[in-house]
Amino acid sequence: MAPPKDAGIRWTTILSWLLGAPTGLAVLAWLFMHGHPAGGPEAETKAEEDKHKDTVEFPKSRWETSGIALEETKVAPFIERHWRPGRLAVDESRVAHLSPVVDGIIREVRARLGQKVSSGEVLAILDCREVGQAKLELVKVRLALEFAQGQYDRTRQSTENALLMVDMMLAGKTIPEIEQQFRDRPIGDMRQQLMGAYSKRLQAKAQYESVTRPESIGAVSEATIIRSRAEYETAESAYRALCEETRNQGNLQIRAVEQKLREAQTGQALARAQLLMYGYQPEEVDRMDPIREGAAVSLHAVRAPLGGSIVEQHAVTAERVGPMIQLFQIADYSKLWLNADVFETDLGLVNNLAGRRVRYRVPGQQGIGGEASVFSVSGSVDPTTRTVTVRGNVDNANGTLKAGSFIEVELTRQVPDAISIPLEAVQREGTEPFVFLHEEGDRFRRVPVRLGAESEGRVVVTEGLKPGQQLVAKGGFILKSELMKELIAGE
Repeated sequence: MAPPKDAGIRWTTILSWLLGAPTGLAVLAWLFMHGHPAGGPEAETKAEEDKHKDTVEFPKSRWETSGIALEETKVAPFIERHWRPGRLAVDESRVAHLSPVVDGIIREVRARLGQKVSSGEVLAILDCREVGQAKLELVKVRLALEFAQGQYDRTRQSTENALLMVDMMLAGKTIPEIEQQFRDRPIGDMRQQLMGAYSKRLQAKAQYESVTRPESIGAVSEATIIRSRAEYETAESAYRALCEETRNQGNLQIRAVEQKLREAQTGQALARAQLLMYGYQPEEVDRMDPIREGAAVSLHAVRAPLGGSIVEQHAVTAERVGPMIQLFQIADYSKLWLNADVFETDLGLVNNLAGRRVRYRVPGQQGIGGEASVFSVSGSVDPTTRTVTVRGNVDNANGTLKAGSFIEVELTRQVPDAISIPLEAVQREGTEPFVFLHEEGDRFRRVPVRLGAESEGRVVVTEGLKPGQQLVAKGGFILKSELMKELIAGE
């Protein structure tokens, strides 16, 4: 038997209601949570209210009294200035650890801890046997050099005169002419030998020429002529040989005395070098008179190698000291080192910094600071601190700065295109920065921004502003107060 028609319709209606009820409930829930669909009158009203919350009306007549000033935003180069911690240190090239170069006993101490000394100033006096022996050795070599120099001068002069006499004899000058020429000029034993040989040669020549004259032919025997010629040839040969011997011996004698002179000069140079090694200056060695010094010949002065302050003193009177014992430590504070440790994140600030100048300041001491010339940037990162050390030279001629003081070093970097605004223009709501822009008339609008590097009262805006906008550079706090009053009143 078929079911009634009304019953089928009733079951269809119930099934449709069961399937449609969840969908309807979901739609009602969404409408309850989100309100009317976007684009409706309520959404537009809410957007208008949100926009109104970021704007404030402030009469232009009150701008001047409230300190409000505008500035147009623009893109321009910006120099980032970062101050990083550093410290001052002693210039290690201007620190002297002073020890004596010889063993000795301290007889006198002339300097004290903290005293300022100049370069070359005597700090202590030592009694040293080595120094005394070196000074006496200088006396010996001076005498030897003086004797060698005199012998060289005499030998050279006499030899030169002898050789000149030989030249005149070979030129055929007469004996009176030669004697006249060398009457007061030293020649030595060679004078008698040369003049004797030359005289015999002239006599033999004259004798031979007399027996060979045409008028003597037939009057003189052949044997006499032969004997006369033999005597002349013998005298000529002896004379020539003596001239040659004179030349050779003269050159040998000059070389011999030159050698002795060089040996004496070398001896003196070695003696001088020994004293120079002990710290004496060349002019001091030249003026030195060990014989006149007497018992003080063994005293040796320990001098300051540079000017500065004595920061350590270990010298004690009557103490035996040597090269391994430090007597004083001297530091020159007129030049200091600037050391700054820069972290890896700031390495871009120290690129190509060597050879340039950087500014520094002493925290908490107004007006104390200056410039340092950078001479070194570490080529590696310290594995422990992860920093790079920057070093520079600091002039401290007036002694204002102290080694070991903490300082701040300015590191700069240029941003070619940036929008920078005064720090005074930045306001904050909690931790979020914002600025006010002048829109038109008396209306100002709050704009959130993102900030970058800051320097000398200005800060870079990385997001939120565009060139050509009218920024409230001063007086933003007044506008912030007005905005907060309106919000409170609205609530």
